[in-house]
Amino acid sequence: MSSAHRRVEFVDTLGRGGFGTVFLADIHTPNNFTQRLAVKILNSEMSDVDDVAARQRDEARLLAQLNHDHIVKVFDLTDLKGRPAVLMEYVEGADAQQLLRAGPIPPRAATQIVCAAASALEAAYTHRSHRTGQPLRVVHRDIKPANLLVSRHGGLKVLDFGIARADFDREGVTSSVMYGTARYIPPEQWLYQQISPAVDVYALGITFLELLTGQPNERPPLEPNAYGDHVGVMLQRLDPSEPWCAQAAALIEQMLSFEPSERPSASETHDRLLTLVEGAPGENLARFARRSVPPLIEARRRRFSEDVLPEPITFSLAPATVSPPGLPTPAPNPRRPRTLLVASAAVAGLVIMLGLAGTSAGLYTLLSPPAAHQEPATPALAVAEVSEPELEPAPEPEPAPEPEPEPAPVRPEPARPEPPKPSLPQVAPDEQEASEPAVAVEEAVAVVEDEKPPAGPTRTIRFAGSALSATVRVDRGPPLALPHNARLTYGNHFIQMTAGNGSTVSRTITVGARTPDFYRWENGATKIVATE
Repeated sequence: MSSAHRRVEFVDTLGRGGFGTVFLADIHTPNNFTQRLAVKILNSEMSDVDDVAARQRDEARLLAQLNHDHIVKVFDLTDLKGRPAVLMEYVEGADAQQLLRAGPIPPRAATQIVCAAASALEAAYTHRSHRTGQPLRVVHRDIKPANLLVSRHGGLKVLDFGIARADFDREGVTSSVMYGTARYIPPEQWLYQQISPAVDVYALGITFLELLTGQPNERPPLEPNAYGDHVGVMLQRLDPSEPWCAQAAALIEQMLSFEPSERPSASETHDRLLTLVEGAPGENLARFARRSVPPLIEARRRRFSEDVLPEPITFSLAPATVSPPGLPTPAPNPRRPRTLLVASAAVAGLVIMLGLAGTSAGLYTLLSPPAAHQEPATPALAVAEVSEPELEPAPEPEPAPEPEPEPAPVRPEPARPEPPKPSLPQVAPDEQEASEPAVAVEEAVAVVEDEKPPAGPTRTIRFAGSALSATVRVDRGPPLALPHNARLTYGNHFIQMTAGNGSTVSRTITVGARTPDFYRWENGATKIVATE
């Protein structure tokens, strides 16, 4: 194996979904260096879908810029036999949704999980780009228990930045689609598609409540008064007579405020959770994880024990033929004239001589004792400590390697609220016993989740109405609560909206590249109106 190649030896299957598979693999490099990583590979049919592959590349490039204890690390983007692949940190664990199958999580452990997640969200939002020096302003947009991975030793990693919004050059386009998982989406996102860091704080509040109670929550109504009443009922699941529960309920209530401006920031949430942890009852996260996570890991291994793993693959480290936006692949330099080469050599010689002179002066300074009134010179460079040496080959902020995948399907909204389904990376699609990968990048889910993306050209159409109990039926399907996002194929579709008093109106709409994508019916009106 030449120094420009690496070999991937697949060890186990960590998870499988509609968009790809995550494997545990050993990456062999020259000089007898082997590293165990998680390798996320797009399915062959998804590798040719430009938007899916582009968003997976975007996610990997974004995560490569983030360096935080509670955010999964991505090391490389590559191509394995024509299919985009991401090499990422392997974290042996189970997500919080899997842990919830056994019931509520102890209050102290649950608070530590949410506290670590808040720290990660604050760091992602404020982290500065390696290239521009400007804050990345990352908003995750899909915080939920299935995207919080607990390691067997009690560590926490936030997964699935596939649909995150951030200020950096990206390939995938997500602006026309509302992403997230229905019951974790806040009112301002449903009503106005307004995205801010408060979106993640809201989702974290819902997640905290579910971890403490072990019960999923229905999406609150979108009218302020009814919304407040619904949240009050949700919080009654926490025992108000218990002082700690009352403090936790007060924080969750503020995190779920109808107005995003009234919610605490991720940083404020983290600080308040640190205080809550001190008095929280129950075992801590480390003890809880050592007891609860290993059985889930073994169950996952048994589930995939019969899988036939791919043969080892050797891949090149050659530069990617497709560069991310803003990072064009440099063209090879043409042969330069002999005179230019001679001049370059002369300049290089002069630089070397000056460098030697500077080095001699520097050595003299270092070897000479400092003057009595001076402090010893401070070295200009320091070597940062690496807490996990085995993760040594961290990538550049926005590498220009090969084109890579990035899962983020756009899927139509469910007919009824169901528990969200963990995506590909860390866990296989469903919240069923499908799979329990212990890896780090999970597939993004659109507002609603289907098993397969629709065939042919599609567009997300949004339906809304003024009546709280209004519903919509698409192509004579089941009634769905408004507002509702549907992923519809190009062509004609029959739409019927019904108000709470039974009044109904219908029309046929045409879905195409340039047709309206927002339809609204005011209660009492006689037709469904397209809204610009």
